[in-house]
Amino acid sequence: MPGNQYPVFEGGQTLTAAELNQLHAFSHFRDRLLGRLTGFGVNGGLGGTVSGTTLTIGPGLAIDQVGEPLILPASQTVALPPTTSTGSFDFVAAGPGGFSVVLEATDVAEPAPDCGETDCEGHAELHTRAVALRVVAGRITGPRFDFAGETLLSVEPLRLSLTSAPQGSYVTLRDALVTRLRNSGGPLIDPALITALQATSIAASDLPGVKGYKAGFLNQVLFATLDLLRCRALMATTSDHSSTRPGVVLGWVRLVGSTWVWDCAYRHAWEPPSGLSLAFTGGGCTSPCGVWVDLLEGLISGYAPPEPPPIEDDDDDPIVVFPYCAHGRVLSGGECVPFYFPPREIPEGWYKHWDIDPLGPIWNPPDVYAHIDDVIEEIYATDRWDYFGKGVIDGLPALGRDAGIAKTSLEAQVEGLGGTPNVQVLSAGEVTALPGYQPGATFNVADTVVFTVGTNNKVTAMGRVPAAHSARELGTALPAATAKATEALAATEVHQVGLDKVTKQVGGLTVDVQGFKGFEQATVQWRTEVDQAIQGVGRAIEAEVKGRVDLELSGVPLEDMQQRLSTAEGQLDVIVRGVGIRGPRQLDTGVARGLVEFAGSLTNGLASLVTPKDKAALGRHIGAATRATATLEEAAAGGEPQAIGNATIRLLSTLRTAVKSAGIDPSLGNQLDAQLNAVRDLLG
Repeated sequence: MPGNQYPVFEGGQTLTAAELNQLHAFSHFRDRLLGRLTGFGVNGGLGGTVSGTTLTIGPGLAIDQVGEPLILPASQTVALPPTTSTGSFDFVAAGPGGFSVVLEATDVAEPAPDCGETDCEGHAELHTRAVALRVVAGRITGPRFDFAGETLLSVEPLRLSLTSAPQGSYVTLRDALVTRLRNSGGPLIDPALITALQATSIAASDLPGVKGYKAGFLNQVLFATLDLLRCRALMATTSDHSSTRPGVVLGWVRLVGSTWVWDCAYRHAWEPPSGLSLAFTGGGCTSPCGVWVDLLEGLISGYAPPEPPPIEDDDDDPIVVFPYCAHGRVLSGGECVPFYFPPREIPEGWYKHWDIDPLGPIWNPPDVYAHIDDVIEEIYATDRWDYFGKGVIDGLPALGRDAGIAKTSLEAQVEGLGGTPNVQVLSAGEVTALPGYQPGATFNVADTVVFTVGTNNKVTAMGRVPAAHSARELGTALPAATAKATEALAATEVHQVGLDKVTKQVGGLTVDVQGFKGFEQATVQWRTEVDQAIQGVGRAIEAEVKGRVDLELSGVPLEDMQQRLSTAEGQLDVIVRGVGIRGPRQLDTGVARGLVEFAGSLTNGLASLVTPKDKAALGRHIGAATRATATLEEAAAGGEPQAIGNATIRLLSTLRTAVKSAGIDPSLGNQLDAQLNAVRDLLG
């Protein structure tokens, strides 16, 4: 009987060996069918390492062409050079040389035991299913998911100089994309959009900023096209992996010079069924890769390079309106579509973003709406626009406009969004000497925005110094500036409240800090002012120092920055010091309100974490900290010192637990414990 048939028994029957074996065959057939429905290839583990002349294959799980599960329960070694196994596999070609290691199912029978003096009844033959490593000459071949041969992986993305001059051929890249999208008469997207892409170009007369926009647009069309092609290659894989001799290739070992090398790229990577991948991508039977088609068509249809501004008499329009996208996309063609400007250099292996990781599944569908940011961050090695979660501003309307008007308009808009504007107007030569500068036309409200001008003071290009870049530099300059500012303020006998404010704003950010560009230059000026203060300038320095702090830090929201969680211990230290200043065993309402404000910022920051160590536990701890904050706020309103003290200890305890659960450096958690104990000691 076929494998999909099975016997049905009734009472009183005499069962034959054939009938019982058919029941076993049916069960085995169904197990294999389930295996095929799950996928094919290396599911987990089964990695190889070479040490001298020994290859070690780790334990793991695979499923072969017929759906048979292959479990290697413990590591096994292979001596090099290996002794080849008998026979061959039709998915390994001998030509490339080297050796492939194949995991193959085995079925070993144990003969029925002989009759004994007291037992001579018949016994069933016992079979054991296991696996064995086979070594065969050659390398994997045949039908499997392989995207390495895609022609677009060999093209050159455009680059951009610091003055926004494209490097590379726009026409060559554009024509390669058009040819591939036309797909030999079977267009991959709307033919009208392919024609529109063919019509795009960079003119010599374009402003540098316009050239940068066009270069960024074409690169992102390339990246989106590769996403679409990779999806199509995935969906083209077949569920039929038939083979005359089933087995799963684990990798390829060969001699390089006199050294044995293990290459896991030549293995049967895990292939989930196309139906499962289809469910993940959100495609349909008529358009399995529809989500990628929509993304690519949206990019091309959203192409909208800025037109030259109208000729104006003395700039009779005194305002430049900059489109704003709150959710981190730049407005283009009526849609919030991101166009990042390319960097000066693109890594030689940029295409590896689309490589298949042979140690993992061949398909792990990303969040398509965040995907372009992931690609840009990896390939361009730049900071995202929306680093601080405040949305982005499209600066393209400034091109060709008077720099003064553009600067004033942008500053007003940033202020309206709750940020602190930092806009610079520089020549092309000055831009190339600005540390951290990146050409671009889209900004976060916390970035340093740079307008490049020509001889007529018109904006010809633009860019930014990302706030995240500035923050990394700020982390090294800020501790010294903080110490000097504190010394100056103490020397001039400023009010304690001023010292508390500056110390809390600056001192709490001295560990692994992030902030704004410009602080390095400001530090030099601060030191000059500090020296003057020590010589007797007096209280005037207080306002200046605080003003600097506000300018450099007020637009950086603590609650949106994951790395700032590690600075919480510094801010708690400020609060502890404040307790000591006001009295050894008493907390007043001012300290309590400062704690309430700090706790609110910290819990908001914790809640915004993307990948906390334990999201569920962190949520519970945030809730406890929020309730403790409300208790302290009530106690502060009542003004009773004992109640404030008790509520403070409770709040600090919950904050300590919440911060620790977020996964910060354990040493910082220990410091939090020490500070909590210090508060308890102060309160007796």
